[in-house]
Amino acid sequence: MIEGQRRQYKKEFIQFLYIAKGSLEEANYQLFLAKDLEYISNGEYTKLLDLCTRIKMMLYKLIKSLK
Repeated sequence: MIEGQRRQYKKEFIQFLYIAKGSLEEANYQLFLAKDLEYISNGEYTKLLDLCTRIKMMLYKLIKSLK
C-alpha cells in the first residue's frame, strides 16, 4: 500500500499524487545538480533520469485514470 492511498476521498488521493509529482521534479533537479557537480557519471544520470521519467508517466496515467 502506498502512502496516501488510504485517503478518505479520491480527490485527496489525487492531490497526494500531484504532491508526489512535485517531489519527483525536485529529485530530477537534484540529479541534474549531482551530475553537474560530478557526483555521478553521465551514465548513472541517464539511467536515473529515465527511471524518473517512467515514474512521472505512471503518476500521470494514474491521476488521469482517477479523474
